[in-house]
Amino acid sequence: GLQAPLAYIILSGPERTLAGAPLPFRVLVLRILCGGIAAILLVFGALRLAEQLDLARPWPELLTFCVLSSQMIWATVAHVANDWLAIPLALWLLVLTIDFHEHGTMRRAIVCAVILTLGLLTKAYFLAFIPLLAALFLLRRRLREAMAAGVILLVGAGPWYYRNLARYGTIAGMQEIRMGIHPADALHGIRL
Repeated sequence: GLQAPLAYIILSGPERTLAGAPLPFRVLVLRILCGGIAAILLVFGALRLAEQLDLARPWPELLTFCVLSSQMIWATVAHVANDWLAIPLALWLLVLTIDFHEHGTMRRAIVCAVILTLGLLTKAYFLAFIPLLAALFLLRRRLREAMAAGVILLVGAGPWYYRNLARYGTIAGMQEIRMGIHPADALHGIRL
């Protein structure tokens, strides 16, 4: 397949356990599982972000309420696909990147790289976060941390993206690029 595998690998265990159940019941259980895990990760991520932004009460609670009140969040995370994991991982990557920016330790750099690797194994749009993290490492002159993060990314997510490049001729494995529609063409099509 073209989709990054991590979210589907996680769901394969519960899906196998329910293999004898009727399909509508299996889908319902998987949707509840996806939505529940995403909600927990989003709540703790939003509260941590509010703490980093030094928001006083009741703003963290209101932020969390607003996030969890969005119908689009539930439509996205309760869909049996990979967004249930990608959205919380994106939030946590930003939270941990802020944490690295503030405290700049090797341990924090490794945690950022691991979360980015998990994101890359969940959804190809995490490729857009690589320049953000690389720029942060370079601007902070943290070359050892950058090299450690690079090794983690290459070992963890590199084989998946190499596979895409070898099999489909595109690093992201996106159907659009495979079919000849390149992102640069889309940008040129935008008229301001």
